[in-house]
Amino acid sequence: MQMFPWEKQRLNCKLDYNNIYIYKVPKEIKLEIYGWGTGKFINNQYFGNETFNLNTNGNRYSSLFDKIFGTYDYKFEIGVKPDNWGYEFDYTHLFFIPKKKQVLEGPKGVYKQLDSRLLFLMDFAYDGNENPEAFWDCYDE
Repeated sequence: MQMFPWEKQRLNCKLDYNNIYIYKVPKEIKLEIYGWGTGKFINNQYFGNETFNLNTNGNRYSSLFDKIFGTYDYKFEIGVKPDNWGYEFDYTHLFFIPKKKQVLEGPKGVYKQLDSRLLFLMDFAYDGNENPEAFWDCYDE
């Protein structure tokens, strides 16, 4: 998924694991990633049809190499408005997805590229849900 600015990539993601109990996690997510560092959800589901900015160069703790050439994965956040909880601020869902499909080395030095990427969601933990996370297998469309 390291792309030129004029390129885009569409991903179709199927839910593989869910440990989030506070809201209904969508079974299918369709993403469109643009080479200039943005993306959007294509299908209308819990996260809506929101656009998002990709964090492609890490953070202040990242190495100089990462800041110039980017990290291994894209990170993006989707804001959520407060929902009858009485909080005065919005909170976010944090997503991670690798830029490229992973290549594994097997026996006798044989390399195999995986067919999918893993879209990973981390959410806020609370007493009733200690590890709120979900992940989807994403395939190129």
